[in-house]
Amino acid sequence: MLSDLATLTATGDFGGIRILPDQSVLISKGDLVYRLAADGTTLRTYGVPGATALTRLALTPDAAAFWVIHDGLPAISLIALDTGNVIASRRPIGGLPQDLAVRGEPRSAVAGAAAIPALSWSALALLTVGFAAVAFFRL
Repeated sequence: MLSDLATLTATGDFGGIRILPDQSVLISKGDLVYRLAADGTTLRTYGVPGATALTRLALTPDAAAFWVIHDGLPAISLIALDTGNVIASRRPIGGLPQDLAVRGEPRSAVAGAAAIPALSWSALALLTVGFAAVAFFRL
């Protein structure tokens, strides 16, 4: 069994977790987002004025800031990792979003940008001949 990474003091439910490129971890719990070192030491806490429940997290593509969903209005805020300042806020149309997705967000399981599979010219030629043969025999 794995040991606990850290004991967090905020009350409330856990909402989201993200691993940063420097191997520190963002965890949202209650009214705070914690930034923890790999050994579990609290490096910093983040909050949104007036919000009591910070839930889902998503990193910006450069991992310099993160988006968080919260119960206040506006319901989505962008927070700078270095200063803790709220950079921007958005009020979604409709209800409170259930999750966040940011195009280009770094993921811990991927070492770099995901590669797009490509066909070699010979494989493309074989597929073309195969499709042509199927079309010919169907006639």
